[in-house]
Amino acid sequence: MRTILIAALAVTLAGPALAQNAVTDKINEQPDITTSTNPANTAPPYAGSEAGRDLDNLIGRTVTSPQGEELGDVENVLIRPDGQVAGLVVEWGGLATIGANQVAVPWDDVRVDGDKVTVNASKAELEKAPKYDPDVPAAAGVDPDVKPLRR
Repeated sequence: MRTILIAALAVTLAGPALAQNAVTDKINEQPDITTSTNPANTAPPYAGSEAGRDLDNLIGRTVTSPQGEELGDVENVLIRPDGQVAGLVVEWGGLATIGANQVAVPWDDVRVDGDKVTVNASKAELEKAPKYDPDVPAAAGVDPDVKPLRR
């Protein structure tokens, strides 16, 4: 009986860790932005800067997969305490944000080319990813110190 209780406790505590996947497991990494191969990652979004305004302009843009599949829209940009971009919140479905799905996508999986925003994921991968909730970001594998650009 004691073994069963210990096993049940271990599964309960491991649940959030098991919820992470390839889409969200990199969100907490601190990539070296200066050596990134993604040209969209080069400018830090400091408040009031041109780069910050550019990031704000990403919100609302359509997000596609590398194959051109429409995945949703950019709902928000996630910013680390040091001012670097951690990722995007992609949203799809729902009506006027009621019942909408949101997931956090690591910035290293994002490509911005003019007005086009592409993430390195399919619709099926995003649908399987843990849902992002700004009130409980850790449930989606996002560091609680990472904050949305728009509140």
